[in-house]
Amino acid sequence: LLLAIMHAVANRVNPRDTTLVYDFFDGEECVDTYGPRDGLHGSRHYAETIRREDLVRHYLAVIVLDMIGDRDLSVTIPMDTPCPLATALFQIAEEHRVREAFGYFPRGSILDDHRPFQELGIPSIDIIDFQFGPGNSYWHTGEDTMDKLSAASLEIVGNVALELVWRIAEKEGVLGID
Repeated sequence: LLLAIMHAVANRVNPRDTTLVYDFFDGEECVDTYGPRDGLHGSRHYAETIRREDLVRHYLAVIVLDMIGDRDLSVTIPMDTPCPLATALFQIAEEHRVREAFGYFPRGSILDDHRPFQELGIPSIDIIDFQFGPGNSYWHTGEDTMDKLSAASLEIVGNVALELVWRIAEKEGVLGID
């Protein structure tokens, strides 16, 4: 999906000359127990690079896409998502007539790759389907197979996420930027 988004962005002229940065993180899972030194290794490393190089002010937002190809799509964003990002996401989903596939994670926050950027003060959203199979039973199991995926789900999330990118880049009221 990220490659398709990159292709779509490359084929559109951005009149505001906004630079988009794409990063593929690895090392999200912890070895022992999630904590400051275990888990989210790739995103923590990248966030630390942004902080160390004094680039935080250049980032309007971070959008994380995670587990979004589920045949039974149920995107659940964390409750700690900044309100302007959540509102924009839900509004776009409504406009695309797919609002029923997007909601809040019922148990509050999610520890995921968006967190290191939130800690830097960069508005971040984790677009994740955290219900992969009944009771999340396919996640990290042998049941995590291609037959559980859906091109339609990828298209839905891709269209909504890409529109969110456009709105942030064009500063159409998202994040309170004029």
